[in-house]
Amino acid sequence: MGSHSENFFSMAENLSLFGWPLKEPKEGAGRPEHEPTNENRNKIMMLLAIGNTIGDVAAAVGLSTKTLRKHYSPLLEARRVARLQLDAQLWAALYQKAIGGDVSAMKELGKRLDKHDLAELADKFGAAPRQQRAAKSEKLGKKEIAQREAETAGVDSEWGDDLLPSTRVN
Repeated sequence: MGSHSENFFSMAENLSLFGWPLKEPKEGAGRPEHEPTNENRNKIMMLLAIGNTIGDVAAAVGLSTKTLRKHYSPLLEARRVARLQLDAQLWAALYQKAIGGDVSAMKELGKRLDKHDLAELADKFGAAPRQQRAAKSEKLGKKEIAQREAETAGVDSEWGDDLLPSTRVN
């Protein structure tokens, strides 16, 4: 029974909180050279694709930003491409499921296509750019709304600027 608990604890000492293997320090000066892996490349591409900063990406894979730049610079330069590739893979997977008869995938694909078509039409006919449409509108309280309405009262109406505060002093 004692050997079983010893094996459990000795295994746990070699893994991080998330189950990643911990490297034992080598004898001698300095740290061992980082070796890029496909697993790290995939993590980095995903983190870049969803908009994380380089500092956040480095922290997520357990590297300094200097080491990240040294070993993964081509990935860092391809931030925009990473998002396009992610979107392409998601669209392809959704399409494959829809073609295979998955009704929920068909509905989701239809929604995404409609959203895409509306965005293209809005861009074509001079509506606000996609980024501006996506930005959240400013939240105002009751007093701020009333103040703004008072400041613009009569604008574009038959009252003209008669309702605007007077600037003349009696």
